[in-house]
Amino acid sequence: MKSIRWASASTLAIALFGCGGGSTPPPDTSVGPPGTGGSSADSGGAVSDTGGADSSASSLDSGLGDTVVVEVGIGDGGGEGSIPTGPDGALDLPSSALDAPTDMLARESGGPDGGAVDAAVAESGVEARVSDVAVPALAEAGADGALDLAGSDVPATPDAPLDMATVAGDGGVVAVDSGADGGTPTTLASGQGDPQSIAVDSTSVYWTNWSGGTVMKVLVGGGTPTTLASGQSSPYGIAVDAISVYWTNYGGGTVMKVLVGGGTPTTLASGQSGPQSIAVDSTSVYWTNYGDGTVAKVLIAGGTPTTLASGQNDPQGIAVDSTNVYWTNWNGGTVMKVPTAGGTPIALASGQNIPQGIAVDATSVYWTNWGGGTVMKVPLAGGTSTILASDQGYPQGIAVDTTGVYWTNYGDDTVMTVPIGGGTPTTLASGQSGANSIAVDATSVYWTNYDGDTVAKLTPK
Repeated sequence: MKSIRWASASTLAIALFGCGGGSTPPPDTSVGPPGTGGSSADSGGAVSDTGGADSSASSLDSGLGDTVVVEVGIGDGGGEGSIPTGPDGALDLPSSALDAPTDMLARESGGPDGGAVDAAVAESGVEARVSDVAVPALAEAGADGALDLAGSDVPATPDAPLDMATVAGDGGVVAVDSGADGGTPTTLASGQGDPQSIAVDSTSVYWTNWSGGTVMKVLVGGGTPTTLASGQSSPYGIAVDAISVYWTNYGGGTVMKVLVGGGTPTTLASGQSGPQSIAVDSTSVYWTNYGDGTVAKVLIAGGTPTTLASGQNDPQGIAVDSTNVYWTNWNGGTVMKVPTAGGTPIALASGQNIPQGIAVDATSVYWTNWGGGTVMKVPLAGGTSTILASDQGYPQGIAVDTTGVYWTNYGDDTVMTVPIGGGTPTTLASGQSGANSIAVDATSVYWTNYDGDTVAKLTPK
């Protein structure tokens, strides 16, 4: 176990927050480890003197190194102790480990392996800010006027790197950042056979290996990958619910499922024509048939498949919500929807340039334009499409959460994000190898590297 060594002082001027088939198929469209913050001398952002003659900080890091020394102040009334980090390198600041200096409190809420600090008090009299972390407010606390990052305001985000930068000139509080600009991706699996689509639930990450003919899973925290199914014929799309994992066999023309814990795979549909992307809700499984231009569904328990749409032009990505199924038409240049119960398909957007991946939330539909290099959104009911990002390198898979849109760029091997309402895109990871499908959960972003045969994760997203 690594540790942070610290020397306390009567005046502490730093606050720590640990946010703890023969040929390649058409590009992927499926929707939806602990990260570390740089080298042992860098947390992924600037780490520098906190200002003033009586305080300094050096080599502050999320725990990649063995022991990181943080010296704070030269005053009296201290003592020293070690603050452990979890095996993943995330900071863990249990209150019992702190012989708390005058102006600092810290308590750990993210679990014994290192997680978020949900309260911290730092010296007053400076401008304090928190960036890229959802902290709604700073409350002033105590007779000494110390600033308090109230526990109720600071989310417990486990296993995040620490990223700090000085913002004040008088020896006070530093800025705390979630490390999104400096996190290092973790490889969850390597040596895979052209990993294609990806999905995630609360415990595991699941993916298909196109050339390997397998369906795989691994714990979200890492470990030894498990084979859920083998001998499949170009498995492509993947989806998961609380009970089963579902996938398409592009080469075999089948739609399959297996229990999340493993077992004997079940065929839900056969005789399909190049089934690709797949989505699931509480009653049915939905997929696109790239070969015959149809969108179909079948009950999760099996039965006779139903065609929801025909005459589509190379349908690709698919997503579903409580009322509709949404998909992209790769060569048709359209983004479509149809009620889950069936009906007349409606075009939400046309004139798109090779639309690819698709995702949906409570208000909008999001997609990537592989040919146009753009990331787009449109209201669920239709209307004017909005460009969220342009000049991207063959954007591919896409996912969305309550705050951001995430996608992979197959062309330049990056993983990107942009605020859900628009803004400046941010590069989460670069130097990937065929960045392909993408999924997100509450803390992390996961993706497949088709060319590199790896599955990767970044925390925080």
